Amino acid sequence: MKQITTYMMILTAALLLLCGCNDLKPCEGGLHKVIISLNGTSVVTRAIGVTAEEEMRINSVQLYIFGTEGTFINRITGTGSDYEVILPSGQCTFCCFVNSPELPVAPSSAEELLMCESHLRNNGIGSFQMTGTLTAEIDSDMELEIVVHRMIAKVECMIKTEFGNSYLAGKPFTIRRIYLTNVAGKNNYALTAMPGDEDLWYNKMEYQQSSCDNLICSGLIDKRMADRDSLAIDESLYPYPNSSIDCFDRTLWSARKTRLVIEATLGETLWYYPVTIEKIVANTHYLYDITITREGVSHPEDPLIEPGSIKTAVKISEWNEGGEIDDEV
Repeated sequence: MKQITTYMMILTAALLLLCGCNDLKPCEGGLHKVIISLNGTSVVTRAIGVTAEEEMRINSVQLYIFGTEGTFINRITGTGSDYEVILPSGQCTFCCFVNSPELPVAPSSAEELLMCESHLRNNGIGSFQMTGTLTAEIDSDMELEIVVHRMIAKVECMIKTEFGNSYLAGKPFTIRRIYLTNVAGKNNYALTAMPGDEDLWYNKMEYQQSSCDNLICSGLIDKRMADRDSLAIDESLYPYPNSSIDCFDRTLWSARKTRLVIEATLGETLWYYPVTIEKIVANTHYLYDITITREGVSHPEDPLIEPGSIKTAVKISEWNEGGEIDDEV
């Protein structure tokens, strides 16, 4: 896979000077008034059913500040966009968590925070978890920019039909739904954890109803498609990062790659069309263009070994406009 450049949403923190003054003149004693403003930039995506505003919405903020020796200074929380704090001169590290559950009130270090577990189930449409860190030298009035990343990725697909013979083309073909299998259920806020066999996973090898259905499974589509027809699925799926080595053993569960599964009927038979996502990276957009040419497989975890069962092209990009990488599968 080609290197994927992660898209980074912008969170502006304007730092001004204070020492009990009513104006913005420098204060004595090396203390600085920090006015922090949280602003998200406009994001343009291919989303049809979910608006860009919902995918970047800020509902809650936990902003931690650590001093020169890494000592904890302050924790700012709220739902608004403006906060104030007084900081001494010196190097400070800022750790920002957006739409996250309650984190430690007085952590011993930034590393302690970043190693906390983040669960997929705590995300939702209009409330995606985001995180970002910044280290800066506080020595005068200044403006700082904290970059926050969504922890989930986004998967969308377009389905086309191009059956190889008139016999298959004459059968009724209906898309029932799409979903993701082998979805990692947690990571840490630094996104450095590699989910193992015993960790939390959703849809292990097949669909299993869970609290994350609204993120990793579409609703009932039930759309009839003619031969050489196309269908843009108007629901996006939102998994956590996964870079596991693949496995197709159905007899024993082990960590493996996430798959995008199309569930459809051809004639009276239910078929599955699984597409393996080689690597899922946070805050990245995956757009699959899938052409179905014949029968699929009888289980979502079975590999498509029949040559030409489907043709797949995937566009992998920053979760914004442009910057696309085209990979043919």
